[in-house]
Amino acid sequence: MILDDSIAHIWYIIRDYPILSSVVVHVFLTTLETFFLQLFFMLFDFEFWKLKRLAVYERIYQDKVTYMESIMLVLKNSALLWLGVAVLTFAVTGDIHGHYAIQGITRDRLPIEAPTFLSFVIQSAITIVAVDFGLYWMHRAFHVGFLYRKFHSVHHAYHDTIALHSMCAHIVEIYSALFLLFLIPRAVYECTSIHPLVVYMTPFIMTLHGVLEHCGYDDMIDTLTFGLFSGSKMHMVHHQISRKNFGFYTYLWDTLFGTKLTYENMETDILKRKEQ
Repeated sequence: MILDDSIAHIWYIIRDYPILSSVVVHVFLTTLETFFLQLFFMLFDFEFWKLKRLAVYERIYQDKVTYMESIMLVLKNSALLWLGVAVLTFAVTGDIHGHYAIQGITRDRLPIEAPTFLSFVIQSAITIVAVDFGLYWMHRAFHVGFLYRKFHSVHHAYHDTIALHSMCAHIVEIYSALFLLFLIPRAVYECTSIHPLVVYMTPFIMTLHGVLEHCGYDDMIDTLTFGLFSGSKMHMVHHQISRKNFGFYTYLWDTLFGTKLTYENMETDILKRKEQ
């Protein structure tokens, strides 16, 4: 009951305050979420609080210089992301706010009632799996030839990831991911009639996960979701062994297409190397 009331409260705020549905405000809020999460993990990175980092093949010490370089890239990409969204929204709709629609879902189509918490969780899971399918193939494409050399190699310069690295990528790749992150939930909405709140909240869920999967610490998402969704372990494997684990949020597509490698198998290999 409390969870249902919380979901309803969030929906009523979004429905009653159209500015929150503005495309540029929506992107700004997810960017703000990223900043606060990254600041939180800085406390662990600089050992104000102790938390053991994941074991990796290649450990790169993050000194103040490299940290500052990462911060500057995050700030640059965040500014370019917000500016690009503002310009594109105005070019397409003639309104910098996108007419206060939720990713194209106009306000006259918004239901009065909020979803139940259980319904929200189930619909969000379905949407995340769909988004992950699109991002899986986009990610594989960015590992091929020109796309890797020109764009994705920027992100793979970081073998031992920290939370900041979730936004340390070429802006073309960030725009590409954002396009799918907005397009696919809208497509799922049109095909299945999921609640618009799911469409609205998906970028916030993905932003949270993006920081967690790059943090370099065990976020336990794998354990808590019984292996249905992936966390920092899976993505750390990808940054160490780039031909594996192209999925962002689930193990499903890597399992189906034969590109899955568990952290435990990589860790076993690390220990064997240390013994040699």
